Amino acid sequence: MSEQKLIVLVGISGAGKSTFADKYLSEHPDTKYLSSDKLRAAIGKDESDQTVTHIVFPIIKRNTEEYLKAGKSVMIDATSLNPRERKDYLDAARKYDVDAIAYVFERTKEELMANQAKRGASGGRVVPEFVIDKMIAKYVRPTTSEGFTEINLV
Repeated sequence: MSEQKLIVLVGISGAGKSTFADKYLSEHPDTKYLSSDKLRAAIGKDESDQTVTHIVFPIIKRNTEEYLKAGKSVMIDATSLNPRERKDYLDAARKYDVDAIAYVFERTKEELMANQAKRGASGGRVVPEFVIDKMIAKYVRPTTSEGFTEINLV
């Protein structure tokens, strides 16, 4: 059995986080998966319903704490674009003495927009270009000084 860990997926919408998560979770089925998109869909109208964001992230933070306290590994699938957005997860990892591992998905704007187009063509949610631009502007690559024990560029 593997050691307990907190996994934070970091990247702009369309960078490949959820695709990576599906593969990872198929190989690590005991890892608890917390997805902001899936929670938005469950609570709001669909994955793009930003009106429920103020509900979604407190649930993710609370569940992260509960799962870590119970000895479970946790994967967080949200954009987590800067230290402020990642802080509560890293605080929980420190509190429960769990390694915090970042999987970082850095893509060019062209790649992101191409992925959005593919997603839309298959009936999925498309994030508008102006939103992608805002995400690019606030992105800060994770560091070990922030609290991660391991950082993997995917």
